[in-house]
Amino acid sequence: MWVFFMSDDISMSQRQAFIRLTPEISETLREMKPLAEKLLPEVLKGFYVHLSRFPEVSEFFSTAERIDFASNRQFQHWQMILDGTFSGDYLTSVKQIGAVHARIGLEPQYYLSGYAFIMDEMIEKLTQHFTSRSGLKKKDLEKVLRLRTY
Repeated sequence: MWVFFMSDDISMSQRQAFIRLTPEISETLREMKPLAEKLLPEVLKGFYVHLSRFPEVSEFFSTAERIDFASNRQFQHWQMILDGTFSGDYLTSVKQIGAVHARIGLEPQYYLSGYAFIMDEMIEKLTQHFTSRSGLKKKDLEKVLRLRTY
């Protein structure tokens, strides 16, 4: 998702429209932020375990220190996403991330797949959270499904 945000030739509203990032989704991100921040460390841990199974990407995360550093940066990045504002600070961060990935030779398909992995895991954990509280209420299901389109 963030690769699309890297181009300077596209307005922010066009970028948001392209990825179906509506004001309602931004509001949902902000509303879900406290819970998502609690779930995110487990999701990120699972993500780096998943990466370790693939030599073409695990070489970038070959030590506990590198994994910790990357995981902390990922957490910070997802906090910005969960703010739902997608400001100039967000765009600057996205460009820096893209530049680092390009510099180290991490192919785009891996970080794009990483976004999909993290979103999928987060949606599953949110669904489990809401379901375990005495059944999934319609309003909670609608919130989770809103994030699915993002």
